[in-house]
Amino acid sequence: MAAPPNNNVPEINALPWRDRAFVPLSVAAEIVGVSRASIYALEAKGELSFSRLAGRTLVSVTSLKALIGSAEPWSASDRGKEARAARTIASAEG
Repeated sequence: MAAPPNNNVPEINALPWRDRAFVPLSVAAEIVGVSRASIYALEAKGELSFSRLAGRTLVSVTSLKALIGSAEPWSASDRGKEARAARTIASAEG
């Protein structure tokens, strides 16, 4: 017969990521919306903090929250403005 569940310990999947000390690289990448390679690059730039526990590389949730908090608001860039203007002039002439 199986032992009854311990109701004092929450299931790991029921614990929100914000309430954890660490998350795996894949979870951090999913939360931020970038690749695992980008997570490594962010750590190399000092924007994320890694720890090794039981042979696994984990991302500090504190550093993950700080990274998210440092995100800049999105605004449209002027990149390609000259090219669009040139195409508009060319199509009007032709």
